[in-house]
Amino acid sequence: MKQKLQKISQKLPKKLPKISRADLAKIHARHVHYAVASVTAFFLIVSSGAAWYYHDRALPGVHVANLKVSGKTRDEVKQAVMHQRDTMKVHFVDHGADKTTPAKDLGVTVNVEKTTDQVMLAGRNGGFWRAIQFWQHDDVPLLTTTDIGVFKDYVTKQFPALVKDAKDAELAYNDQAKQFEIKAGQVGQGFDVKKFEELLPGLVNKPQTVNLAVSSAPVQPLITDKSLEATKAQINERVALSLKFIYQGKVMYTVDPPDIAKWVNFTAEPQAGKVAIVYDKAKISQFLSQQVGPAIAQPAIDRKVIKDPNTGSEIVIQQGQVGRKLQDVDGLAKEIEQSLTKNQSLQKEVTITEAPYKTVALTSYDKWVEVDLSEQRTTLYTGNTPIQSFTISSGTSASPTVVGTFTVWSKNVSQTMTGGSRASGDFYYLPNVTWVTYFYQDYSFHTAYWHNNFGHPMSHGCVNMRAADAKVLYDFAPIGTKVVVHQ
Repeated sequence: MKQKLQKISQKLPKKLPKISRADLAKIHARHVHYAVASVTAFFLIVSSGAAWYYHDRALPGVHVANLKVSGKTRDEVKQAVMHQRDTMKVHFVDHGADKTTPAKDLGVTVNVEKTTDQVMLAGRNGGFWRAIQFWQHDDVPLLTTTDIGVFKDYVTKQFPALVKDAKDAELAYNDQAKQFEIKAGQVGQGFDVKKFEELLPGLVNKPQTVNLAVSSAPVQPLITDKSLEATKAQINERVALSLKFIYQGKVMYTVDPPDIAKWVNFTAEPQAGKVAIVYDKAKISQFLSQQVGPAIAQPAIDRKVIKDPNTGSEIVIQQGQVGRKLQDVDGLAKEIEQSLTKNQSLQKEVTITEAPYKTVALTSYDKWVEVDLSEQRTTLYTGNTPIQSFTISSGTSASPTVVGTFTVWSKNVSQTMTGGSRASGDFYYLPNVTWVTYFYQDYSFHTAYWHNNFGHPMSHGCVNMRAADAKVLYDFAPIGTKVVVHQ
């Protein structure tokens, strides 16, 4: 072995060649280049693979409402969004009567599709390099809208003792003072909504079950007494306007303030905290046709024919008579409406035109009651013979009396009647209404002690009568009596 080593050493050069610094630098640079190229190639291969993998998935580090969804497909992200939506719950704490409710039932709506879209787009604005930055963190919130009205409705139903509606101030006409007055509003009570609104951001950003103590807070009216002062002054100027109708140079009808007041409606504008004045053109037209017209000209009288059901023969019980009426009622109504809007008095010369009569065909019964809405008259019949007739007040255009053939189905000597709505301003409470004869659902003949304007539509649909007249009809018409109502 020793001899072999000696032979090898003899063959080696006696002196190694000298390598310069420049050569060493070249060798080092070559090795570094190879290393960088290798790392870069590896990095590009890995990055390309990651980019391909995530092109239809949520990027690394992406969360939705604090829930990690990295690498999930769109369908999987959508499921995650719905899971976070369903995780949002409110636990109401009410002295032991606790209740847990999903936020979606309290008016909190999550836009699942748009939230999913935002998750899939998260980080992609950074292009290729963001897609491979695994250490980045993007938390996409749930995109929500909240309907506080739904929340209030829920609380009202679940905790009714907490809720007392606030009453808005309103304008009501005083017949004695002949002007509108303000009825004061009343503070109500409701759930303390602010507490719910304060917890919403945290609930949306980190879905969970949150506790909410049930407590009340005062609820102020949307329409206050002060906000109605200007409207009151404005409408009282209108009801005091002079509106006169002239025929052949003579003033035939002067409108009274209570007449104008009946044409007025107030439309609430809660957001602005006020009410708007609206004039009911239909009521103005009805007033012209039923009050102004008859005061100037004789209305037509219908021809009435009764058909005997046994023989088929017809008997004329009332001859028709051509009348006269106001011309262009709609045009007159429009002028009145414009005068009121502009706060201008009106003296209007009117014209009269012929009013043809119509024929009303009736069927007689052994005992029956006729209601003629056009003449505002009720007549009692035995067979073909009229027994007695009364002037009445039927329903207005806003709440008309039903038309058709009906049957008396119930009778009360006296009762309390209530109906309408406080919100719309037509609420009524009428105790001790006498001689009530029902002929269809809640439509009836009855005494009307609160007005003496018979001959003109005044009611909510019933047939108003003077007390003595209502008593005669009550005694005349037992249950089963036919009632025929026509225009």
